[in-house]
Amino acid sequence: VVLTEEVIRGMAVGKVFSEGEKAINSLDFHRDGNFLVTADDDCIRLYNALSAEQEKLVYNKKYGTACVTFTHHENAILVASKNGWDQSIRYLSLHDNHYLKYFKGHNAPVVSIAMSPVNDTFISASLDLTVRVWDLRSNSQDLLKIESTNKTAIKYHGIAFDPLGLVFASATSQSAKLFDVRQMDKGPFATFDLSFISSSSSSS
Repeated sequence: VVLTEEVIRGMAVGKVFSEGEKAINSLDFHRDGNFLVTADDDCIRLYNALSAEQEKLVYNKKYGTACVTFTHHENAILVASKNGWDQSIRYLSLHDNHYLKYFKGHNAPVVSIAMSPVNDTFISASLDLTVRVWDLRSNSQDLLKIESTNKTAIKYHGIAFDPLGLVFASATSQSAKLFDVRQMDKGPFATFDLSFISSSSSSS
C-alpha cells in the first residue's frame, strides 16, 4: 500500500486498548501483526492486536521498564531497565514471566533496542553513546562508539535495522550513521548531519 495523502486521510481508529493508568513509554508489534506489547514505568502488557484484549500483565517494579521489543517469538521480549541504577537488558519469557538472560555492558540508560529481522542478533543504543550488537544465544557483544562533538547535547539515541537485516542506522540529535552489519568494524559507510535540526528547534 502506498501511503498517499488520500490513504492517510482515510485512516481511522481501529482498536482501543484502555487498560493501564500510567503513560506508555514504549510499544512494539510482533512481526506477524497479531500481538502488541506495551510498557509503562512499572509493568508490561501483552495484547491481542486483533481483538484488542489484554492477554498478559507482568509487573516489573524492581527494574522499571523501557524500550520493550519483541524477539522473533511472540511470547519473548527484550526490555531495558528504567530504575537509574541498572543498565542491563533483560530477555523475558512472557509465557512464565521468567528472565532467560541478562545482557550487561552499557553504562547509561538504554534508550533503543532493535531486533534483526533475519536472525537472533539484536542491537541496543544507550546515552553512553555506544551501540552494542548482541546475540540472543550467548552473551557475546560487539561495541561501536558513536563520535559526538557535544556529548552533553545528546538526549536521544535511536537505532533500527533495514528490512533485510544488512544495514542498521544509529541516530542522535546530531547525526545519523549507517552501518553494514557485515563490516561494522570499518565504521559507518554514510553519515548525515542533523545538528541543524536540533539547532533550529532550540532557536524556535
